[in-house]
Amino acid sequence: MPASISRHAQDRQSGSPPSAWVVVGAGGLVVVVTGRLVVVVTGRLVVVVTGRLVVVVTGRLVVVVTGRLVVVGVGRLVVVVTGRLVVVGAGRLEVVGGG
Repeated sequence: MPASISRHAQDRQSGSPPSAWVVVGAGGLVVVVTGRLVVVVTGRLVVVVTGRLVVVVTGRLVVVVTGRLVVVGVGRLVVVVTGRLVVVGAGRLEVVGGG
């Protein structure tokens, strides 16, 4: 397994065109790297990174981060933070705060 990882890393460093490569490790870990996209999947955790966007999903929790915007969702609760504005939503309840 380590030989295949290092071979792909050497291909990427040599200036070859970005091609998708997948590394499957012990315990069900899957890593996909292609161009500017990175996807990591392990058990119930999924992480996606592309450019300035980061998405994390684990169980009922979802976190999205891009630039100055952060969105967190867990169950029926959603929290949005951007700059100085915070919005919290839970079912029919919404709370907006700015500072």
